[in-house]
Amino acid sequence: METSVPHELSDTFRVMHAASYWLPPDGIAQQWGTFGSESTTASAFLATSMAFSALASEAGARQHYTQGWSSHQQGSVTVLVSELTQAIEEVTEAIRQWRGATNWLNWLLIHERHEARYPATINTLHTHSTQYAQRLSVLLQAMQQEMLDTCKEQGILLSIGISKDLPHGTDEKTKVPHQYKEASR
Repeated sequence: METSVPHELSDTFRVMHAASYWLPPDGIAQQWGTFGSESTTASAFLATSMAFSALASEAGARQHYTQGWSSHQQGSVTVLVSELTQAIEEVTEAIRQWRGATNWLNWLLIHERHEARYPATINTLHTHSTQYAQRLSVLLQAMQQEMLDTCKEQGILLSIGISKDLPHGTDEKTKVPHQYKEASR
């Protein structure tokens, strides 16, 4: 089974490099810091915490991504694949954290209206959080495509992590469930 980018996005990913999706936080950390310093509720602090966690994960992802391609220029495909894997994991975590921040902002607006002293700020942060999660989702797809293309070009087989606890009816030698083995014959 071949994994690919949805057809309507495939041409975009073929011509664009994932690096074009990296954006600096451009004051977003300062906005969240100001919001957090003026907060008095658990949900506001949780939203702030998740936003900073998302920013940290994205910064880590960018570092792994840059190191991976730098190593590739020096001839190390193995390091590239390892660093891309780490970058993908970090971006996935950043997306999760931005979505969490958005959820806590929703909670704050809906359930703690009396505590939400700054609804315009909360709406702005909510919009930014949603946009960051969407941008990172596009970045994630582009990086996954880069990973697939790199592995395909180099003849590297990607592992999806098969557990030692194999389901009943699995061929121990090939680690393939019997029903799939039979279907491929």
